[in-house]
Amino acid sequence: MIYSRLRKKEFNNSNCRLFTFMKAVEGDLMYQFKYTFSEHDYLEFCKFNAFNTPEGKKHMLRYRNTFVIIFLFSGIAFGSIGAITNKPFLFYSYLIGFGILIVLWLIFFKRIMEIKIKRDIERLKQSGKLPYSSNVTICFKDDYIVKTSEDAESTVKYSAIERVLVTEKALYIYINATQAFVMPATLFYDVHKRDDFIKFLEEKRVAIK
Repeated sequence: MIYSRLRKKEFNNSNCRLFTFMKAVEGDLMYQFKYTFSEHDYLEFCKFNAFNTPEGKKHMLRYRNTFVIIFLFSGIAFGSIGAITNKPFLFYSYLIGFGILIVLWLIFFKRIMEIKIKRDIERLKQSGKLPYSSNVTICFKDDYIVKTSEDAESTVKYSAIERVLVTEKALYIYINATQAFVMPATLFYDVHKRDDFIKFLEEKRVAIK
């Protein structure tokens, strides 16, 4: 099963982006989506990928625990100064201080990482190296998927789809651990259109595999 619904909520019908459903109109073209992919869409994908995918969770866990270990050993190291100099107050002050730092780090870790992700994207934007195109057309044909942007075109077979994840804000069609077709929720007029599309993807993936 490649389809996972993370949250159950009807998509808002207002402010819909262009969604075109085509069936046997242009040869083997089944679905076509034309839309503008924004910086906000990319930010939401990066945050989702970091905190909700197995690979992202493992990376975040390692990152979080690394700093916990650093803070812990720093507290012990600095506290040892108090023990060596026979100053118990200094020893306990350092241990308590770094202990509080660890607690704060654990409480605000997700928020800190979200800020870091946003700043990383801003740096990419300033250097002109954002890894996405604004105007996107994705055609779901009978045997494969074609994604076209201002500067590139790529073709992907349905068998390459690893999983499809759905949130309130977007539908993510993963083709590997870190890459996905990001389709904002506003592409779909209603939840039934979206579910029909996901069913189509699953049937194609199983049939072609």
